[in-house]
Amino acid sequence: MLRQNRKRMFSVFDAQPLHPDFRLPEPLTLRLEAGEHLALTGPNGGGKTTLGRLIAGALPLRQGHIDYGCPRSAVRFTAFTGAWGDTLPAAHQLRWHHGEDVHSPLVAEFLGGGDGWKSKCEAFPELAALATKPLHWLSSGELRKVHLAKALSGDTRLAVIDEPYIGLDASARAELTAFLERMAKRCTLVLLLADERDIPAFVNSRKRVEGLRLVDDICQSPERRPLPERLAPHLAVAPPHAAEAIRLSDVSVTYFGRPILQHVSWTVRQGERWALTGANGTGKSLLLSLVCADNPMAYACDVRVFGLRRGHGGSIWDVKRRIGYVSPEQVRGYSASRAAADIVASGLSDTGRLHRRATPAERAEAEQWLAQFGAAHLADRDFLTLSDGEKRITLLARAFVKQPELLILDEPFHGLDPQNRHRARSVIENYCNNGRTLIMVSHYPEEYDGLVDQIFHLNPQTIPSNPYLQ
Repeated sequence: MLRQNRKRMFSVFDAQPLHPDFRLPEPLTLRLEAGEHLALTGPNGGGKTTLGRLIAGALPLRQGHIDYGCPRSAVRFTAFTGAWGDTLPAAHQLRWHHGEDVHSPLVAEFLGGGDGWKSKCEAFPELAALATKPLHWLSSGELRKVHLAKALSGDTRLAVIDEPYIGLDASARAELTAFLERMAKRCTLVLLLADERDIPAFVNSRKRVEGLRLVDDICQSPERRPLPERLAPHLAVAPPHAAEAIRLSDVSVTYFGRPILQHVSWTVRQGERWALTGANGTGKSLLLSLVCADNPMAYACDVRVFGLRRGHGGSIWDVKRRIGYVSPEQVRGYSASRAAADIVASGLSDTGRLHRRATPAERAEAEQWLAQFGAAHLADRDFLTLSDGEKRITLLARAFVKQPELLILDEPFHGLDPQNRHRARSVIENYCNNGRTLIMVSHYPEEYDGLVDQIFHLNPQTIPSNPYLQ
């Protein structure tokens, strides 16, 4: 076990990044003592990731210096973007196309195999149970642990971790907290968290980041600013409530002997509001991919959306044009340099449609919806330069821009600060009061409490032995 026998773990003095895109309004000075673990919170776009990268030495300095009190090689910066992190770029596609790629590495292989694997298990004993699982079989919580174990070697003295809790259910959050607490006995942790609910109890220092500045932590959430009197104006007339929006009849999906969904039947009528719940790995995202025409298994199942069954007449575009969808994976799906308003306007079509600029009318509609989410100032910003929270706000506006009949919101408040969560919830509630249909996924019951009136809960399936080893 590593010993922290220095009086000061590290200090940052008068530091200013070299690159003008990351220039701070004032140089950063910070000292963290041995045994001190820091949580940086603050509003979306406030600069948590920039300061975290500076602390970890990932940004070259124009002035100032950083004293880590340990070798630079013992400092790590680890970021997560969406539920799958950065471990496997094609992971989202592998989830829907298991039959096309059976060569996803096993966890033990991914973590180095041989001596490398043994050293990881010595540091993180719970990884042993995951050794023979392919990466794309892992739940979000398991992926977090594997990703952290790969990124953080045994000699790590300082770890800066950006948003480790995104997408995790209550059980996985508790397991990850225990995992991080064990890490905290071996090294110093700096956690970057937009959601103050996620600050672990072992963290003994807190600061807020606002406008790329460090300020003393405020224990209570910032005061909610008043919302506009009218949200989502000029909505088209909603369809009658009697019609069925979705009908799943005895749907089962199995990949290589592993049941993901078993005998699932569910009817959603237009105008209803549902929460889709269940632990990580129970098939929530898979079920939504069937509804949204993103998964080829929909052709083998009795899935009807707006009365249309896949493969029995009608086009998937007849379905997609009536659905507004947002998911954690979408944050990583847009890699082209485009203005945020153009990203929002692409939602007016049924594809990403980033091969052309938005028309003036489309741009005006997109800007209106950005304003609804309090993000009018992002319209001309390059999407790739936004913080993860700002990207999620942009994608929320994209889901609403075509005024869909059915909203499917998979973890819509991912990484949003309290103010933006409050505003986004108000927009969703106002929109659905006009007769729209809502399906919402969240691992925090308070986020959908009072917003939905029905809950559909998925139970975990029994997982058989690993077919890769048979």
